[in-house]
Amino acid sequence: ERKSSLLDVYQNVIMMGGWPDDLLEINSIQEAITKGVRVQDATLQMAYLRAMGAEQVIPLVKTKAQWEFFFRTFENSEITPHLDRVPEHLRADILADDLGL
Repeated sequence: ERKSSLLDVYQNVIMMGGWPDDLLEINSIQEAITKGVRVQDATLQMAYLRAMGAEQVIPLVKTKAQWEFFFRTFENSEITPHLDRVPEHLRADILADDLGL
């Protein structure tokens, strides 16, 4: 079990319906994806997306940069159940990763 990170703390606060102090609130999954791609430290955006869950996020991910951010945000185990909704050319990476290739 990895030690709790700021990401986990933010994610837990958001999942409980709260919001981390002193941080601008994110109003939508789309906003979190868009900002997450652009900002240097996307901890808050990643925590928000993880709190929403991969299944909710996948339909809104469009560009290559957004997919890269998505794959940095979620673990393979969270993505695998929804693999059929991930663009085909990106699936191979996850499967190869899971197989240790």
